[in-house]
Amino acid sequence: MRKPYGGTRSLGLKRGTLVHHAKYGLCTVGGFDRKKQTVSLHAYRTNTRLTQGAKPATCNVKTWVAWRSWLVPQT
Repeated sequence: MRKPYGGTRSLGLKRGTLVHHAKYGLCTVGGFDRKKQTVSLHAYRTNTRLTQGAKPATCNVKTWVAWRSWLVPQT
């Protein structure tokens, strides 16, 4: 079966969605594994991958973010 090409959905979650996971805390959704039915979670601040084996049911969806930004203290 041919894999789908393009698109930004990962098992019903849009890539970049901000979620809260019990183990990893605040994360963004990255790619997914169709065979195992899992998504990869990335750290919100650093964008480093935390896991590739998170079940979508264990993720509490907060919101979708188009870009990440935060305030930097003024020196």
